[in-house]
Amino acid sequence: VFPTRPAERDWREFVAWTDACDEGRSVDNLVLEYLREFRRTIDGMRHDLSSLKIRVSSLEIRTATSQLEIAHAHERHNQVDDRMNRLERRLGLRDSND
Repeated sequence: VFPTRPAERDWREFVAWTDACDEGRSVDNLVLEYLREFRRTIDGMRHDLSSLKIRVSSLEIRTATSQLEIAHAHERHNQVDDRMNRLERRLGLRDSND
């Protein structure tokens, strides 16, 4: 089988592979080998893409959860601020116009 990354292979291995193709393999077999290698590559890419989709979904869920927590914290802050304003008005520490 032709190496997927010839730069990573020894040149002699590539020459031996091409010699083997010349000795007995037909052009059809050579094309089929390329197509099989393409299929393996695409299958690997499909698996990687699937994995990335899962990871991105997880990040989206975490982001949404964080946004909800931040919104809750802002709501709680506003409630505490309103309560403090009411207490200050009752104690006369703040004008009733504020």
